[in-house]
Amino acid sequence: MVIVHPYIAFYRFIGNKVVVYRILHGARNYSHLLKEKIR
Repeated sequence: MVIVHPYIAFYRFIGNKVVVYRILHGARNYSHLLKEKIR
């Protein structure tokens, strides 16, 4: 996951390619939501 204000990108390296799964607008506090889910 990469957080570049105001976007959050979920991606994965497969071989020599980057597969982007989702790009979200960071208007919501996704960092906080993800931290709460992990606990």
